[in-house]
Amino acid sequence: GDAAKLHEALAAVTNLPPPSQASPAAVGDLFDRYADRFDQHLRETLGYRVPELIAAAVEQARAAAGQARPAEPMDVLDLGCGTGLCGPLLRRMAGAGLLAGVDLSPAMIERARGRGVYDRLEAADLLEALGKRPAAYDLLVAADVLIYFGDLTPIFEPAVAALRPGGLFAFSVEAGEGERFQFHPATRRYAHAEPYLRRLADIFGLRVVKLDPITGRTEAGKPVPGFLVLLAALSGGPSREAAG
Repeated sequence: GDAAKLHEALAAVTNLPPPSQASPAAVGDLFDRYADRFDQHLRETLGYRVPELIAAAVEQARAAAGQARPAEPMDVLDLGCGTGLCGPLLRRMAGAGLLAGVDLSPAMIERARGRGVYDRLEAADLLEALGKRPAAYDLLVAADVLIYFGDLTPIFEPAVAALRPGGLFAFSVEAGEGERFQFHPATRRYAHAEPYLRRLADIFGLRVVKLDPITGRTEAGKPVPGFLVLLAALSGGPSREAAG
């Protein structure tokens, strides 16, 4: 709400600690206004290629596990689906399975609907969407979504619950330094450190299939370093410690 927006603005110009995540209202409003030019800006201006990187990582992991045959559909949830840039790639992987998408921005959802590849689309908070259907998905994808969250524990908990045994959680983040994460006031985004991501995976009982450095986009002519992360759900459940 307004208080969260004010806190973000103040954090950008003072020494106040940043919020633990960007306010949903602010993010939804931003992307509603961005919807019409989103695809062109990401692809042509920023050289955005995260959807292809995620799809390649998932397909490689499935092939290695002997799960890539067309007869084996996947139920997939595209978190923060935006205009559906990942949609065609995810549709191919889902096969006859369910492809669902959720995004805070109704305008983005309408653009995604126009692609005709999603079975279900919802304008909602992704934490709420994750909590609705436990053990319902074989693949969760969050392409350039977790950059709007600092502490990822509130995401990981419902994500693990939403995955079936052996399910995959694929996401991208901007690469941070140190042991945890940083807030960058200039971009209002967060960057996450590799040790933090590995610690979260361990805490929540997820196997690290891939954690690779990537350049997902360029900004002001400079590559933005990031990580492509692919985690697999294990049986036995998380240890529920704090990631710090």
